[in-house]
Amino acid sequence: MEFRQLEYFLALARTLSFTRTAHELYVVQSAVSQQIAKLEAELGVRLFERTSKRVVLTEAGELLRTRAEALTQMAQSIESEVGSFGQEVKGTLRVGLSQGAHAALDLVQLFARYHEAFPAVRLVIGDRHTALKELAASVASFELDVAFVSHDAALGLPHGLRGVTLATEELVVVCHPGHPLADRASTTLEELAASGPVLDSAPETRLRTIVDGAWQRAGIQRTSAIEVFDTGQLARYAAHGLGAALVSTAGLRFVSPPAGQRDFTILQLEEGIGYSVSCIFRSALQNSPPSRHFLALIADSGLDPEVSQHLREAAGTAEL
Repeated sequence: MEFRQLEYFLALARTLSFTRTAHELYVVQSAVSQQIAKLEAELGVRLFERTSKRVVLTEAGELLRTRAEALTQMAQSIESEVGSFGQEVKGTLRVGLSQGAHAALDLVQLFARYHEAFPAVRLVIGDRHTALKELAASVASFELDVAFVSHDAALGLPHGLRGVTLATEELVVVCHPGHPLADRASTTLEELAASGPVLDSAPETRLRTIVDGAWQRAGIQRTSAIEVFDTGQLARYAAHGLGAALVSTAGLRFVSPPAGQRDFTILQLEEGIGYSVSCIFRSALQNSPPSRHFLALIADSGLDPEVSQHLREAAGTAEL
């Protein structure tokens, strides 16, 4: 039995889908099937029941999942802690992202800085568009080391986890210069709904949940023109006159026009709709060296001093 087989097994036990497992592991689906079949043959038991519609763990599979999780966590801890005695920090850092998390920090730049500082660490980033509950459970079970979520850190987290709110993002209205509201500095949801079609993010996105709640609380019906899953593209759709869109202020920095180019207009929303982006992680003693160095790097990213202090506490003595 090899650790690679256990990695495939645990991924399939989590997703219960050969297709999704292959996508997560960046391999072809047949490779997943072969590794699982080989593992079952070596153990002499069936680990999954397969039908044309679903995959489920057997009783033997449930037992192996419990043991395999503990075994892989121990192996990762040994790799990280023993490797920390050398000149390089080694091991694996697994980071989970929910939809909207990129709004608070330039995470791509953050990951690039981390890779440059610690090239011997394997960096695994899962941009899963997953809800807070699932990401928190993954951090608590050591499947992930850190997660960025578009929720307030004050929300309940499992025992042993900590969280800090990195930023609170305000939603603004973006529209074409020819839009009926384009000459205004601010507007309301009622005026926005009366001005014409509104661009929406897809129903499964965090932004859509927030926006739907705001419309419902206001008791206003809007006409939705287009649904866009990639929320970073909403401003571009609005810029081309396809409707007005509600987007986060921080998200605009990745799509705003060059200085002096007016290809869309920004209006403040008088209702003051916003959402928080937070980082969740384990307490200091449960964090591996790669995790501690990553938290220290976030702490040095120009955040609020109190937030940075919480991150440094979780980072322990790690310094860049």
